[in-house]
Amino acid sequence: LQEDFAIKMPDPLDRAAWVDFAMENNFSLLAARYGEEAARQNAKANKMVHAPTVSGNYAYSDYSTEGDLTRLPETAFDIPPDNDVELNTWQIRLDLPLYSGGAISSNRRRAAQDFNASRENRINLSRNVVTNTRSLHMTVISDVSRVAARKQSIVSSRSALDATQAGYEVGTRNVVDVLNAQNTLFSAERDYANTRYDYILDILRLKEQAGLLSPEDINNLDAYLETPPAPTAASTK
Repeated sequence: LQEDFAIKMPDPLDRAAWVDFAMENNFSLLAARYGEEAARQNAKANKMVHAPTVSGNYAYSDYSTEGDLTRLPETAFDIPPDNDVELNTWQIRLDLPLYSGGAISSNRRRAAQDFNASRENRINLSRNVVTNTRSLHMTVISDVSRVAARKQSIVSSRSALDATQAGYEVGTRNVVDVLNAQNTLFSAERDYANTRYDYILDILRLKEQAGLLSPEDINNLDAYLETPPAPTAASTK
């Protein structure tokens, strides 16, 4: 990771704003809401299965006869010869479910249980989203401070190593002191790198939790990643 990669506070800094983003845009929470609404509609539909249904239709027909007695289609009536007849038909139908072996009641109970389960899942997920968003926001802020502290530790360790090497050259320090100072510097550099990587992972997790993670975030990060040198023949021996 290049040194000029910016380690900065989450924007916006307000924790409540991130919680609001998450409650509106978190993909898992959105899916849970859609699932709850689908289960609610299904429960509503199954609840209405016992209700009677009324349907109706209307038909109009116009018939003409010439010279013969004609039977009207689909009726028991005859039309006299040489006549014009207009036929208006109204039909009203009432359907009332009576009994279906308990299947209707069973389906209604199952649909109601599915809706209650979907609602509980959405409520629990909402609580987790709020908790995780707040926690990640605090973690990112802590990461920024830790990165700054680790960077200062490198400066201090490097100064200590320079002083130890100078003392070794004049005979006031021995080689063990130099090795210890070098090890302290290497540890500080390692901790600094790890803390920067922790920051990257945490800020990406925060954006993901808030539903704000986009391909642009990954592309911007990729631009700061250094490509390791290709292995040479000498290094593989």
